[in-house]
Amino acid sequence: MTAGESPEEPERLPRISDATLRDSAHMAGVEFGPDDAAAIADLLVRTGVELVEVGMVSGPDSKDADLVLATHEAVGPERSMTLLVVRDRRQVARALDEAERLGVRHIMYSIPTSEQHAQLKLDSASPKFLQALARSAISQAKERGFHVTFSGEDGARTPRERLVPYVEAGFAAGADRFRLAETVAQLSPWQMEEVIADIVAIDGSEIEIHSHNMLGMAVANSLAAVRSGAQWISATVGGIGAATPRSPSCSPRCV
Repeated sequence: MTAGESPEEPERLPRISDATLRDSAHMAGVEFGPDDAAAIADLLVRTGVELVEVGMVSGPDSKDADLVLATHEAVGPERSMTLLVVRDRRQVARALDEAERLGVRHIMYSIPTSEQHAQLKLDSASPKFLQALARSAISQAKERGFHVTFSGEDGARTPRERLVPYVEAGFAAGADRFRLAETVAQLSPWQMEEVIADIVAIDGSEIEIHSHNMLGMAVANSLAAVRSGAQWISATVGGIGAATPRSPSCSPRCV
């Protein structure tokens, strides 16, 4: 290094969460039991994965309870995260009750943000309704002491004027992290950089990308998101996830 030159900043590596033990439910021919979950979770943590996402909870008596408990036993609840489905405020309360019963510490809310998905799953495409629902769900979880990641399901297809206020509302309600889900893969890496730049500009934001591989761009788009400021990548082992007509698997992928 010559005089006047400044040392290069060290490369910022993304933090990794792994959704194999959740997304496996969406792939035909793949089914894990509690022993499988414990072994896979242990191996993932040994490789450096920070959070192992396991199971999906929408209310009492979750069918994934055994997987969640086995993962907690293997790596501890602090290294585990469970997805909670969001449909209405009362349903969220029931899901949080179940998460507490299972000893979950980290939750990830699945909330559809595009007009198409919101209308289909929430029976309303209203941005105000979407923001109010997210604020309520996040506030309820924070009051109970959960670490909260909230998603933008189909977020990559959600227009900026709809997505940014939603993300702002979520962080204002106390959320810890936002996950952009490229549920319907359609972005190029440079388009992904633009979408991520809009949301990393929000004060106090911590951003995760969860991309699908229908167009073969999941890895490229995940790296583009990190280049644009995302701190986390959500992935799966070997592309386990929902099959599509154009791709046998999606990795990284997400609801």
